[in-house]
Amino acid sequence: MKLDRPFPRGYSSPFRMKEQYARHKGRTEADASSVHAPYALLGLGVMLGWITFCLAVFPSHRSAEAPPEIPPEQRNIVLRPDPLPELAVPHPPASPLKPIKGEDRYDSMIIRVAKRHQVDPALVKAVIRAESGYDHKAVSHRGAIGLMQLMPRTAQALGVEDSFNPELNIDGGVKYLRQLMDQFDGDVRLALAAYNAGSKKVRKYQGVPPFKQTRFYLQKVFRYYRSYKQQMAAESARV
Repeated sequence: MKLDRPFPRGYSSPFRMKEQYARHKGRTEADASSVHAPYALLGLGVMLGWITFCLAVFPSHRSAEAPPEIPPEQRNIVLRPDPLPELAVPHPPASPLKPIKGEDRYDSMIIRVAKRHQVDPALVKAVIRAESGYDHKAVSHRGAIGLMQLMPRTAQALGVEDSFNPELNIDGGVKYLRQLMDQFDGDVRLALAAYNAGSKKVRKYQGVPPFKQTRFYLQKVFRYYRSYKQQMAAESARV
């Protein structure tokens, strides 16, 4: 039996659907591109805004730029500071020190040696008082000897033949202190810290080592120094 309508009304055969798709393909693609173009631009704008926000909130490391210069007063090791940083800040007059029996016998010796090595004699007197209390026979539990408590190896390196000899001991100790001051570019605080704890410790910590003994030692020496400085200035004024 032959059918007038091989397919029901409204039905499209696969071949007809293919023809319709081919005929309308060009118009469909054009419509799709015109519809999606604004959304693509909007997405690009959102992405650029997000990138800008991330750069502002999380700045990247800029290795090409030089690091900001650190002010000298904020450095642990000051290259060329005042001779005695403790005295840069005004202090009240130091209280007179209780005299130690026999300490004045070394005054002329200290002044002569200090002048030779260009070290303040008041500082030398302060170091001797802090190290040995002016006992030229003093020996520490670590083996340091004499007025300025020289270790045997240090004394040998300085050419000190007899550390119990007051003049040889003072000469070696002041010479060593001068070497430390030169090593740390004139920073007396670091030189004294190295005299007490060793120069390797000062280099390791890039400043005064965080040892209670060393910090107490510095406070004690500077307190003695201010007192001796005032005492020597008063004696000079009387002459």
